[in-house]
Amino acid sequence: MRAQPPTALKIAAGVAAPILIAALVFWLSQWQQVVAVTENWSQDIRVALITPAAPQHPDIVVLTITERTLATLPVRSPIDRDFLADLLETLKRAGVRAVGLDILFDQPTIPDQDARLRKLLREFPAPLVAVWADRSDGLTAGQSEFLEDYLDGVGRGQAALLKDPHDDVVRWMPAPRATSDSRVPGFSAAMAESLGVTAPETSAPLIYRGRPDTGAAPFASFEAHTAHLLPPTWLSGKIVLIGADLPDADRFRTPRASVFGALGATTPGVFIHAHGLAQLLDGRLLPEIAPWMDFLIVLSMTLVGFLIAALEIPAAAQIVFGAASVGVFWGLVSFCSGQRAHKSLWPLHLWHSQSPRRRPVPSSAPVTASRSDSSRTPFLITSRRRWCPPSSPIPNPLNSAARNAN
Repeated sequence: MRAQPPTALKIAAGVAAPILIAALVFWLSQWQQVVAVTENWSQDIRVALITPAAPQHPDIVVLTITERTLATLPVRSPIDRDFLADLLETLKRAGVRAVGLDILFDQPTIPDQDARLRKLLREFPAPLVAVWADRSDGLTAGQSEFLEDYLDGVGRGQAALLKDPHDDVVRWMPAPRATSDSRVPGFSAAMAESLGVTAPETSAPLIYRGRPDTGAAPFASFEAHTAHLLPPTWLSGKIVLIGADLPDADRFRTPRASVFGALGATTPGVFIHAHGLAQLLDGRLLPEIAPWMDFLIVLSMTLVGFLIAALEIPAAAQIVFGAASVGVFWGLVSFCSGQRAHKSLWPLHLWHSQSPRRRPVPSSAPVTASRSDSSRTPFLITSRRRWCPPSSPIPNPLNSAARNAN
């Protein structure tokens, strides 16, 4: 008996079903927290698995204020401003290219120390940017007023980092914020602009830099209280960011940590700012996907699913075809993203448009923030091995010829 041709109703149902399912999935991913968190996690997997290794950034150095740093100071918070002034003097003598201070100056300390640091901030010979916040970030009226006055004449950038409202992971750089008398970009953007690099006028996806290898970090980093021990050539011409690396302050979740990190693993905010600055300096920007394009992506994957389901093949084969389709899709968008944004194979972040319920929320935390080893040479060699590419030579810092060669 010959099969009956499909009726118009069946054809309409066959066309409408994938569209309705795609619309439902798209709506759930935008508005329902459980599905949105799942989508975020899938994005984080793509970032963690596809982001290629990259050499340690050649221009950025991070100086961290750690527990060992605080142990050398008379008080933990606010951070001793004579210490910060001495640190800036060290950087000035080394001839750094620029300085970024991820430290919030929202209250007075000892007047003479405050005045000394304020003078250095204003007169530093290289571009200098300090983090800024206001009452919308949780400062009191008195703190906001002091900060505005203290940073008068100093470059400013928002202290806030944008956290996803569903899982608190930082995936975005903030847009500039308009105040009553000025425009304050994000900290990374303010640093980039101080160096003549144009930054986006809207919030933009944050592209985390890959690691050189499992034993090295994306950025050279040293504890701030050891900066005076470093050969000046390690800092000369570098963009130096200064911020806290403390266990209980100014730490955030990142895409890589949400996939591979231990439960509750976080990253110091100053390193997240470093990733944003590196992205802007390298010109690695990704276009935001409009909602209609996002829907078309969901619809295309839904149609692929329907086509696979319609094949008269075993269920196991259908599963294999489905997994292969997802793999091909990830590979394609990664390649397209790499061609457009990176000049290398970087992942495409399928960021959704910022509907009110998905808009990242700003988060800022003011920094509440030992003498070196007795032997200068072992300290420097250990630092060199930990933070510099394995191929880099390890000079004896007490040998002036070796230091000049470096």
